[in-house]
Amino acid sequence: MSQKQEFTPEGFEREVQKIASALWFPAQGGPETIAGTQIDAVYRTEEVTHLVECTIERKLDKVHEDVNRLEAARREEERRGNLVQTWIV
Repeated sequence: MSQKQEFTPEGFEREVQKIASALWFPAQGGPETIAGTQIDAVYRTEEVTHLVECTIERKLDKVHEDVNRLEAARREEERRGNLVQTWIV
């Protein structure tokens, strides 16, 4: 029987960053400010820049806020000539 694990917002963000680091190795990543917006995790590979927002909140307003952050950062990265993939976890 599995046991449910509870996360703090910071703990959840760290866990997502660990998994993202394994997925997109050898890219180094972490929080970054892009276009004046704090993104929870940014990983740049040779092919694509991954922008990740993490939340344990289940409110629709929070998801909209994260989407807006990702969109602002995506536009800036694309303006710089980078291919971008956005993620909300």
